[in-house]
Amino acid sequence: MLSPVTGIEDGGSTAGTAPAAAPDTVTAADIATTNAMMVARAASFARIAGTALVVVGIIGALAWAWLTVRIQQRLSGVPMSSAFDGLDLDSPSPSLLDRSDAVSGTATLLMGVALAVGLGVFFRLSADYAVARTGGSLTGYQVGDELPAAAADPDAELTVD
Repeated sequence: MLSPVTGIEDGGSTAGTAPAAAPDTVTAADIATTNAMMVARAASFARIAGTALVVVGIIGALAWAWLTVRIQQRLSGVPMSSAFDGLDLDSPSPSLLDRSDAVSGTATLLMGVALAVGLGVFFRLSADYAVARTGGSLTGYQVGDELPAAAADPDAELTVD
């Protein structure tokens, strides 16, 4: 039989064996490997996008909290813009209803922030699931890696040097 790699006859019998694929022929294993690599690449982009959305959401939540504090501070003493003309700002201390009315306008900002964080978490979970389903490692460990001694023995005490 002629070897497909070297082109040299190896003298072996071809009885009962499937014909060997030519070196430039795509096999099912090649397609499966390529698909797994493509899913892993797409998952890395989804993981980055998810992390970015979570960070943007956290910054947005901090902005919402700051805006809420500033609105409450302005209600306590400094007149507000004409958007708040319906509030009773002439009283020395605005009522709880006036304060909640002033803050309720920022609820849409908080909902948008919550959606961004939720979408970011969804992207990250989806990316991790895709990598795990294609046989990748979420922790960075590969088959054959040695675990540190503390991780190999769960009863061992952790000490700080």
